[in-house]
Amino acid sequence: MAEDLAEYLNQLGFTHVELMPVMEHPFGGSWGYQVSSYYAPTSRFGTPDDFKFFVDHLHQKGIGVILDWVPAHFPKDDFALGRFDGTGLYEHIDPRQGEHPDWGTYVFNFGRNEVRNFLLSNALYWLSEFHVDGLRLDAVASMLYLDYSRNEGSGSPTSSGETRTWKPLPF
Repeated sequence: MAEDLAEYLNQLGFTHVELMPVMEHPFGGSWGYQVSSYYAPTSRFGTPDDFKFFVDHLHQKGIGVILDWVPAHFPKDDFALGRFDGTGLYEHIDPRQGEHPDWGTYVFNFGRNEVRNFLLSNALYWLSEFHVDGLRLDAVASMLYLDYSRNEGSGSPTSSGETRTWKPLPF
């Protein structure tokens, strides 16, 4: 696919391509937006070396590669991050904060150093290991607003007037 896509993109005059998430995911219908294996390219398209070849070939043809990356939420599958050690290790234990009502997924608990380190390390992994040129963050609004997609008066975390306080990342 690398050769055909690069030729096609060059014919159309494109300089970059943005890919939907290529991280492994259990449900095809999510199109990759419910990541279960943050450090593994999906086997649906080949091996990790195949993906490296794909990115390298596009670069050789002058085309940059941007990946959709999903740092907001993750599926509840037993083999993924959900209740990883039996507790809310990656997600909030309170379902009002820890579960996304529309997507049936857990929401990352950004208040934990371990979670921030995991996500930052993962972003750097895709940039350094596969040499992608950028990441597009998915579901940013759901990370910014505690009441995102929650009905007023539903006991959402913001019903008490709570607001999210942001701290700069230590880098």
